[in-house]
Amino acid sequence: MNTSTGLRKERAYVASGDPKPRLHFNGEWDSNPLLHERVCCHAVIRLLHVDTKEGVFTARVKCHWAFRTQNTQDNSEVLMRGVPGIRIPALITTVEESRVWKDVTAASPDERKTNHNTVYWKGTSTFLLQGYKIFHMENFPFDRHVINLENIEFVWRPEKESADYYKSMKVVILTTDLVTVLPEWDTCGAFVKAVRPADTKEYAQTFNWQLRVERQDWFYIRQVFWMSYLMMIVSITPLVIPNREERMGDRLGVYCSGLLTLVAFKYGVAVHLPCVPYATFADDYLNWQITTISMCCFETVISYYSYSDDLSYHEIDYWDKGEKIAFVVLILFWTCYLLFVVFIKRHWKHPWDYVFSKDSLEGYFEVDDPFDYFKLGIAERNLQEAESQKNEYRWCRGFILNILGGPCRHPKDVVLQVTKADAQLRELNSLRGRLDFKQRTYGFS
Repeated sequence: MNTSTGLRKERAYVASGDPKPRLHFNGEWDSNPLLHERVCCHAVIRLLHVDTKEGVFTARVKCHWAFRTQNTQDNSEVLMRGVPGIRIPALITTVEESRVWKDVTAASPDERKTNHNTVYWKGTSTFLLQGYKIFHMENFPFDRHVINLENIEFVWRPEKESADYYKSMKVVILTTDLVTVLPEWDTCGAFVKAVRPADTKEYAQTFNWQLRVERQDWFYIRQVFWMSYLMMIVSITPLVIPNREERMGDRLGVYCSGLLTLVAFKYGVAVHLPCVPYATFADDYLNWQITTISMCCFETVISYYSYSDDLSYHEIDYWDKGEKIAFVVLILFWTCYLLFVVFIKRHWKHPWDYVFSKDSLEGYFEVDDPFDYFKLGIAERNLQEAESQKNEYRWCRGFILNILGGPCRHPKDVVLQVTKADAQLRELNSLRGRLDFKQRTYGFS
């Protein structure tokens, strides 16, 4: 079973064995040889680069280490032990620095950290991580993302550049901080959990890190939503101009100028918009504004042909009143839409469980055992879950929530998930048949 694909809730790991781990490993951790070589780690993760178009990210991790070893009165402990490191198969990891040193300082003359029983070690390691991720941008620019670093193994290496390790690290305390140097992004914490505790609660060796980030949206509200709102409002002002034949050219000229300006504005800010094959929240906002101006332009032409043969001008008055009412309605609608974006949408972002499920259901994460792929239970469970979600899906509510950018999957995604899960199960059945597996199933129709 894949134990690394659940949404993490804890920001730190502390071993639950007896005795409880202590920060400087004093007391029983100093006198009991069985508790030596247990490691405390504090990791500071700096997010350096996130490219949602290319689907890549870069982070710099600095780990601070602390542990105790038996005091052998020897100067070669470092050569015997090596240096601490991490192994992340799902990412490209570059080791910039990794070293440890003895801490001979003392809080008081009687409380020296390194004593005749043990040696207290401290150290730092710096890693550059590069990885790939599919960023779901349907809610742009109010999108959130969970960057899953997947399985991270803490190990001892002979040297910092060595690709092999000779011993797993026994970690009893692991805390994390997540910061970013990118002004476009805001961090919401790094969450950690032990995924393979080596059949003991006294320490862990493999962890799963999940970094939560969300986009800073105020730039897009000021530069995209607000500016396009002003252009659209100005472009529909011909609705209050009296609908007469001599003003037809002026009205159509304002509409067309506003339409072209809005289209040029959309492509001008395209460098800041994601290039994805589906519509985002910002795309829908701009497209509906273009549609509004286009409909006003069509209304002008239709109304002209409607009253052109009316010599009494009664029908013209009806059109004038209708256009003034339409102008007020459009002003109210788009003002409320903008207020919804500014005051509600910014605080009504997708829950983290929903954000993580977008990646989890597609099976993007590394599994603990790659040969679990041949197990039918996982494929059957995915199909049952997909069909259950399809049966429980409220199509009308889902369609409305998608228009408003709410936390609800698109109806096409729900149907496509069932199709993919069924195809995966059938392909697995075919593969198991070719590999001469005895147990077979043909899935669900």
